[in-house]
Amino acid sequence: RPLRVRPAHLNSTVQVTDIPAECGNRQLAEAFKAFGEVVRAVVFVDEKAHPTGKGIVEFKNKKNAVQAVNECEKRMFLLSKAPNPIR
Repeated sequence: RPLRVRPAHLNSTVQVTDIPAECGNRQLAEAFKAFGEVVRAVVFVDEKAHPTGKGIVEFKNKKNAVQAVNECEKRMFLLSKAPNPIR
């Protein structure tokens, strides 16, 4: 399933869905550094600490968040070796 990226409620934050189970906070942050300085990245987990496939990435500024959303809509963006693209 392709990873989906869209603006979140905060101006400099994007919501990410369909995150591969093997992806953690650090890997998510490293991947999204391609779009600008990442303040934090969080992969959400359930009450048993299993990844939900959703998360957020907060950038230092809104411009980088908008760029991440636009680029992920235009082309594939991979978070892992498995071919699960972000669109």
